[in-house]
Amino acid sequence: MSISMVGLDTCTMRKIHMRPCSSTPAIDSWAISGEYCGKTNLDPEITEPFYGYIVGAYSIGSIVTSQLFSRWSSKTRTVRGPLIACMTCMAIGNIIYFLVPMASVPLRKWMMLIGRLILGAGDNSLALLQGYASTASTPKDRPKAVAVMTCGLSVGFAVAPALQICFSPIGRGFRIFGEVGLDMYSAPAAAALVSSICAILLMRFVFVEEYAGISSKTEEKSVNLPPPDRLALALCCLGRYIQFFTFVNLEAIGAAYVETYFGEQREDVVVFISASHIACGLMSLALYVLYIFMQLGKKVNARLMVISSFLTFCLFYVVTFQWPFADGNIQTYTEVEFRGFLNGTSGEEPLGCNVDRYSWCEPMAPTSKWLYFVAFAILIGFGWPNINICLLTIYSTVIGPRHQAYYHGIYQMCASAARLTGPILMSALYRSAGPRYVWGVAIVVLSVYSLLLSVFYKRLVPLETAQEKRRSKAAVAVVEEPST
Repeated sequence: MSISMVGLDTCTMRKIHMRPCSSTPAIDSWAISGEYCGKTNLDPEITEPFYGYIVGAYSIGSIVTSQLFSRWSSKTRTVRGPLIACMTCMAIGNIIYFLVPMASVPLRKWMMLIGRLILGAGDNSLALLQGYASTASTPKDRPKAVAVMTCGLSVGFAVAPALQICFSPIGRGFRIFGEVGLDMYSAPAAAALVSSICAILLMRFVFVEEYAGISSKTEEKSVNLPPPDRLALALCCLGRYIQFFTFVNLEAIGAAYVETYFGEQREDVVVFISASHIACGLMSLALYVLYIFMQLGKKVNARLMVISSFLTFCLFYVVTFQWPFADGNIQTYTEVEFRGFLNGTSGEEPLGCNVDRYSWCEPMAPTSKWLYFVAFAILIGFGWPNINICLLTIYSTVIGPRHQAYYHGIYQMCASAARLTGPILMSALYRSAGPRYVWGVAIVVLSVYSLLLSVFYKRLVPLETAQEKRRSKAAVAVVEEPST
């Protein structure tokens, strides 16, 4: 019995319903990007390493619950229930974050840590959606299906910072009750909460679940599916880890880096980071349009595109590297000046790098913030969607036409592990050694992985069933017979 397949056209409209849901994790995750400035207002004693722990808590929640949601989906062979549970976790996490000011100052950072932990459990919705996109399409149309699903992430990455800019005029905002209020830092959490509720309603009343590229249990046995190539799976999972490890550096230390290195005010930091992510999101969205409507996935080699995209990531870090031979020094100030501003004895906020907090301030030459902006928008905006689509396409075809929730749970765990280790390690490295070493680690990691992909290039191929292998051998024999 052959595996029943249908074309993408019969399931495209159903998968479109997932796009608002897939943008929700991006909106929720973005709430952390502007938190550095907001959290130093709520708790001036918070440090970059602890801020890294807060960012990493999101990943701990995702890793701990990953197999729970994946096995739930595999057991029931459905994604609706697990997805609704994930969105509910996101809603609860944002409620806790919004209520952080109710706690006493020493407890606020711990309350936010718990909120991020619960919020991370909802991140598993990405693995469920990726698995569904892979099994709801045929291998021929897999790039388009993956692009339709992951396009929601680019929408989220573009819309979320735009919302942050819209919320910037709120400034200090207003009180709702007690210490709880709506300001430019807490408004994104409120928007993420609304997004989560909308996603729950869409999954419950709009989403239609159908599978085209998956065999039933009986069919899977009849075609005798071989196990996937473990080396190929490991390379794909490693790529997912490195993709997020090198990107999350910019999420974890981005606000602190822009504030200290470019000497920007805290309100301007939020606008700058938001604008750069909007530009990056629009660049990514343009590429998604090419994959969805121009069938770009059928015209490019997925393996070559993955290699070139990781090299593009590497190029971003090379272009924005803090080269020691440049002239000048970044703007600096002392802890005394900062305390004077907090106490009200100084009316002007000190800008730049705190020489009493960072030992690397003095020998650091400045670079253009607009170079950083353009490089982030173009290079990261090009590499991110291509890795999302092409690496996931390779991974799903290596797995083969079987239920993939378990494998995509592992795939997502690698991303969560990067979100956990990246902020903790890179925040500590940034504080002790400065951005040069953070950038240097990223350059080395991306270069080595690109080399590994080139060495094992021929292993990253779709899974072949026993019947397909026999047909391939028969075809080769027919071609070679006339020459013999």
